[in-house]
Amino acid sequence: MKRRRLRSGAKRLTALLLLLALPILPVFAADELPVPTDYPEGSPEAAMAALAEAAAPSYTIVAMGFKNTVTGEEHYFNPDIHMVAASLYKTPLNMIYAERIARGEMSWDERFNGRSYREVQQASLTYSDNPTSVSLLVDIGDWQGLRRNAAEYLGEDSEDTDYLRRTNRFTVREMVHCMDLLQTQSERFPGVLDCLKLSAPGKFLKTNDPPYEIAQKYGNLNEGGTFLHAAGVIYTEEPIAVCVMTYGPTDSVSLFSGFVELAADYTEESIARRRAEEERLAEEKRRAEEERLAEEQAQREADAEAERIRAAELAEEAEALRIRQTRRKGVLLALGFGLFLLLTALAVGLRKKRFTFLLLLLGCLSLPFFSLAGESGSVFSGRGPVRLSEQSVRQLRRSALRETEMSERPPHYTVEESAAAGPAADPACYGRVGSYEELQSAAAGAGALLSGDTLMLREDTQLAHGSAIRYYCDETILALVWQENCVNRLGQTLTATYAEVKIADGSQLRRKLSDDSYGSSVQKYPTELAVEANAVLALNGDFYRFQNTGIHVYDRTIYAWNGEQTDSCFVDAAGDLLFVSQGTLTDREAVERYVREHDVRFGVSFGPILLRDGQNVCPEYY
Repeated sequence: MKRRRLRSGAKRLTALLLLLALPILPVFAADELPVPTDYPEGSPEAAMAALAEAAAPSYTIVAMGFKNTVTGEEHYFNPDIHMVAASLYKTPLNMIYAERIARGEMSWDERFNGRSYREVQQASLTYSDNPTSVSLLVDIGDWQGLRRNAAEYLGEDSEDTDYLRRTNRFTVREMVHCMDLLQTQSERFPGVLDCLKLSAPGKFLKTNDPPYEIAQKYGNLNEGGTFLHAAGVIYTEEPIAVCVMTYGPTDSVSLFSGFVELAADYTEESIARRRAEEERLAEEKRRAEEERLAEEQAQREADAEAERIRAAELAEEAEALRIRQTRRKGVLLALGFGLFLLLTALAVGLRKKRFTFLLLLLGCLSLPFFSLAGESGSVFSGRGPVRLSEQSVRQLRRSALRETEMSERPPHYTVEESAAAGPAADPACYGRVGSYEELQSAAAGAGALLSGDTLMLREDTQLAHGSAIRYYCDETILALVWQENCVNRLGQTLTATYAEVKIADGSQLRRKLSDDSYGSSVQKYPTELAVEANAVLALNGDFYRFQNTGIHVYDRTIYAWNGEQTDSCFVDAAGDLLFVSQGTLTDREAVERYVREHDVRFGVSFGPILLRDGQNVCPEYY
C-alpha cells in the first residue's frame, strides 16, 4: 500500500513538473533561422513565401507545408525548423493510445485520473485540455517516451538521439507526415480525426469559415502567439495534410485563411490539370484504337473482297472448262456418229448384212464411251487429254464448305487481350419487348449462336409488374436483362434483376479499370467505363485500390494475394468462371500456380459464392 502511494505521488509530481515546464519552453525557440530561397515563379513554394512576407514581419519565423494524401505531392516553406510545438504534441500523443485500442491492447474505459479514455481523448484533442493531456504523457513516462513511441507517426527514427532529446520541439515536415498518416490509415487511430474535426470552429485553419470540412489541432503558447501553430487535414476532393508554425507576431487571420485557400486552390487546380491530361491521353488512346480497328476492318474487307474475286474467277474458269468439255464431247459424238453412218451406208451398199449387223452393234456399245468422255473431267484434243486441275477443285470445294459453315454457325469473334475496347455495338441490335413470345421473333438471329442451348429466361418466367425484357442481339452476342419478383428466407418479396449473356468467344468477357491500369487514383462510374469499352452489358466489380483483402489478378498479373477473408471468381482465356472459396489460396506461390495452370486472365474478389455448378450453395447466415 505504501509503495502504491509513493508511485501515485511520483506521478503527480511528474505531472506538476511537466505543467510548470510548459510556460518556460519558449527559451527553446528555434534551432536556426529560415534561409531565404528563390522559388520558381508561380510555384506553391513561392506563393507560401509571399504569404509569409505579407502576414509577418521579417524577424518572425514562419514555416508551412502541405501534402496531397492521395497523390503524395507535397510542398514546403521552411519545413525543417524545430519550434516549440505547444499543444501540437497532443495529436501524436493520442495516436499512441488510439492505436492501442485498435490493436485490442486497451479499452475505451481505461481510466486516467478518474476519467475514461473516451472522455480524455475528446478533452485533449477537441478542447486541448492541458492537465488531461499531461496525465497521458505521465502514463507514457516523459517526453522521450512520447518521441520514441510516436517516431513512426512523425517519419523519424526512434533510436536517433538528436530526435529523442528535442522534448516538445517539432517541424512542419514532421507534423505534415503525422497528419498524412492519420488520414490515410485512420482505421489505426479510432476517434482521433473525429475529435479534431470538432476542434476550434472559426479559428486557426477554420478562420473565415472556409468551404471545406477541416480536422485540426492547434497550438497557442504565450497568449497571442509567441508560438502559434495549426496542423490538420483539409477535406478537399483529395484530402490535404497541412501544417503552419510561427514564432513571433503575425497577422494570424490572413496567414491561416490565406494558407488554407492557397493549399486548397492548388490541389483543386492539380486535380483539374491531371484529369484534363488523363482525358487527353484517353482520347488519344481511343482515337488510336479506333484507327487501328478501322484499319483492321478495312483489311478484313479487302481480304474478303479479294477472296470473293478469286472465288468468282475460279468459278468462271470452271464454267469455261465445262463448256469447252461439252463442246469437245459434242464434236466427238458427231464425228463418231457420222463415221458410224458412213460405214453403215457403205455396208448396205455392198450388201454385207453380216458386216452391217456388226457395225450397228459396235455403234451401240460406243455411245456410253462418248457420253462418259465429257463427264469424267477428261476429254480428247489434238494434244491428248485435258483435266481440271486438283488445285482448282480444292479451291472450289473449300469455298463451298466455307459458305456452308458460315450459314450454319456464328463467326468466331475474338477481341485481342491488349485491346482497351471492343468494336462499337450496333444501335439497331438493341431492343425492348414485353414478353417471351415477342423476344423469340426479335432474337431469331441468335439461333446459331445458342447452338441448341436453352435459356434461363423461359416462356413461363413471370416478369415483375411493369417491367420489360431488354436485349442486344447480333451474330456474336446475345444479352438479355429482365426483372422478376422473388421471396427471400425471411418471407419478404423482393425484385431481382437478371442478366443472361451468350457470347461467341471467351475473349468478349473483359475487365475494365479506370485509366486502364491497376492502382490508378482515377474514380469512374460503371456507365463511364462501359462507354469507353464499347460494352454491350456492364456491371461494377470490386475496388482494387480501396480494399486490403482479396486476390487481385489483372491482365494475367498478380497484384495482391490475401485470399483468407474473401471468395474469388477467376476468368480464364476461354471465358469460363472459376470459383475459389476463401482460405483455399493462402500465399503468393499458390496463387501464381493456380493462375498459371488455369490460364487466368483476371479475377474478382467478393463473397459469398451463391451458385456453384448449378447448385444453391448460399450460406445460411447470408
